[in-house]
Amino acid sequence: GYLTPYVCKKTIEMNLFAAIADRKSPSREGHIPKAEFTYDPQQDAYRCPQGQMLPYSTTNRDGQRVYFSDAEQCATCPMLSQCTSNQEKARSISRHIWEEHREQVRENGKGKIGQMLLRWRQQKIEPSFGEAKELHQYRRSKFRGRAKMQEQALLTAFAQNLKKIARYLA
Repeated sequence: GYLTPYVCKKTIEMNLFAAIADRKSPSREGHIPKAEFTYDPQQDAYRCPQGQMLPYSTTNRDGQRVYFSDAEQCATCPMLSQCTSNQEKARSISRHIWEEHREQVRENGKGKIGQMLLRWRQQKIEPSFGEAKELHQYRRSKFRGRAKMQEQALLTAFAQNLKKIARYLA
């Protein structure tokens, strides 16, 4: 959940260097993934591997800009079966309105400094989250509401810090 467009946008607006590991987005088995389509910002359209343009169509309530291919051109495409199983024989691709922020954070994670930060996080931060989930019932919420959840988070962090202090003093 860290690579959400809102989180990426906020970190860039705050001039923070965010490096978040990129996961491959799931695609249907045997279908061409979105990554193989190229985005053209000047035309605000995607281009498929066969060269057909997918122009902007609409923006949905989730902030996703939707791009649709021309069904007539897709019907004669030799890669139709690998591209879509849509009855209309058209492919659609969605792109969030803040996708450029997401792309910037992905690029940060690929650089030398980003890789170093990701390794550091893996060694120092993630074990603490894992301990909270496994040993302190942080996997599920015990309470409802922001204030009570914040209380649970603070008490969990307090317990973890007490354990660290005890280990250090021993």
